Amino acid sequence: MATKKEAGASASPKANDYRKAEIAGIIDEVNSIVKISTISLTAEDRLNSGLLCLDLVYGGGLAPGMHVTFGPEQSAKTTAAITVMGASVAQDVDMRVLWDAENSTGSSTDYVTNIFQTNGVKATVEDIFQGDEAKGEVPLVFYRDDYEGEKFFNWLHAVEKRLPDKRFDEGRWWYVYDEKNKKAAERVKPYADKRMTSKNEGIWVPAEDGRAQLIILLDSFPSLVSASMDDDEGDNSIAVQARMFSKQIPRIKGALRAKRIVFLGINQLRLNPMARFGNPETEPGGQALKFFSDTRLRNFPRALSGVPYNPKGD
Repeated sequence: MATKKEAGASASPKANDYRKAEIAGIIDEVNSIVKISTISLTAEDRLNSGLLCLDLVYGGGLAPGMHVTFGPEQSAKTTAAITVMGASVAQDVDMRVLWDAENSTGSSTDYVTNIFQTNGVKATVEDIFQGDEAKGEVPLVFYRDDYEGEKFFNWLHAVEKRLPDKRFDEGRWWYVYDEKNKKAAERVKPYADKRMTSKNEGIWVPAEDGRAQLIILLDSFPSLVSASMDDDEGDNSIAVQARMFSKQIPRIKGALRAKRIVFLGINQLRLNPMARFGNPETEPGGQALKFFSDTRLRNFPRALSGVPYNPKGD
């Protein structure tokens, strides 16, 4: 004969199943009231970098988010980053932006054109940076050379607010437009899926795939100057640039994945003259750049004498 303890133990799995179903029902009910859609972590269209070695390091390409590449001078940081941008042309990324705070790339447009052509993009300098306004063509790359940090983050935040979310639900990708954006809502309503729109928040429009909507290359973080440092007298207080990044990066970081934005920023590597112990190398810009980065890739310079060269193939 089973004891009372044994009988209770055998009944507990049914009670647990009941509780699990109840909890799932509560979550579904709240999601329906608040209109929160499900989020898939398995569907991930990554951006091919154009370099096999980088794709392997990034786990199959660059996922939407914040990526930082850093290293000493002459370690091919900018070259690798522009290669990623050139490779994005073949993947139909909607918009590309080069924010050249260092003013280094704008003076070497032939260098950028050669990298694009290496990736199979048959385009001139005008095609890349200007486009044909008479034909209504936009440039492949929007170029900016502002160095004020707050202006950069305000611009990126404004773009994020206007871009639709891109979500994977019911086996396909969707653009999800904010109903509060009246102009966008009027444009996309004729293409919206009525069923998905009625049961979820926002206006749901079918998307072809989950490719990135925007790739932005910032060259570089240390070149962004806080507006307070650009005054006539200038703010010489300690860590003013680091405080700017700590304040501004959280504004734009959270929406990168939902908006399918690849943000690739370049940082430098310097020596800390005050370091007495440990590694004297340090990255400028404070700790926020490290904490908020989805990936951090360090570049190393390599002398030409270290590269094997055999033109005859022997």
